[in-house]
Amino acid sequence: QIAFGENYLQESLGKIAALADLGLEWHFIGPLQSNKTRPVAEHFSWVHGIERLKIAERLSAARGPARPPLQVCIQVNVSGEASKSGVSPGETAALAHAVAGLPNLRLRGLMAIPEPTDDMPLARQRFAMLRELRDSLNKAGMALDTLSMGMSHDLEAAILIGGLLKQGFPVADIRVVEPLAENRERLAGAFGVACLPAADASVLESDVLVLSIKPQQMREALAPIAGKLT
Repeated sequence: QIAFGENYLQESLGKIAALADLGLEWHFIGPLQSNKTRPVAEHFSWVHGIERLKIAERLSAARGPARPPLQVCIQVNVSGEASKSGVSPGETAALAHAVAGLPNLRLRGLMAIPEPTDDMPLARQRFAMLRELRDSLNKAGMALDTLSMGMSHDLEAAILIGGLLKQGFPVADIRVVEPLAENRERLAGAFGVACLPAADASVLESDVLVLSIKPQQMREALAPIAGKLT
């Protein structure tokens, strides 16, 4: 893994400096205040969370032409929460076209953090809305290739909606490994996918294996099957 996300600027600057020799890719996630645009533009490769043109303009000016373009995503408030950052779905197109025209930035896609919920059909609806917004912008001539979606509690929905199902993977060919029975029942009911308590032969024989886990759990998750992967 070389890509890491941060949402606390002061904490992240120390990490970036300490790990500068590793060639890591740093992503700033979440809303950004005007007075923090310069250090973000100078130290990060990506910004997930542009919701105002003013912020994009400041990032563009601070990035400058001597460095590779700063990769950015526009944050959309797909759940309509008053307390949630992000542009409304109806205002997304105007902001996207304005940001895309700025120098030193490259608009890559849309980002959303919907409300926390155990209602998987609702989570699926929120992520589908973001995907449809992205697709409508591409039909209008843009070339967005990124959907930055969700948090750890809805990671499965984000991957299934934005990834596998969108790419045409048949539902019958998808296997989800989930140790918790209540989560297996929830995912199976929402998406119609087969959910298993552990990686069995059908998973190991798959053409594609997607790991939806936190980095600190990677070693534990791969240990039982590492020797069987080719």
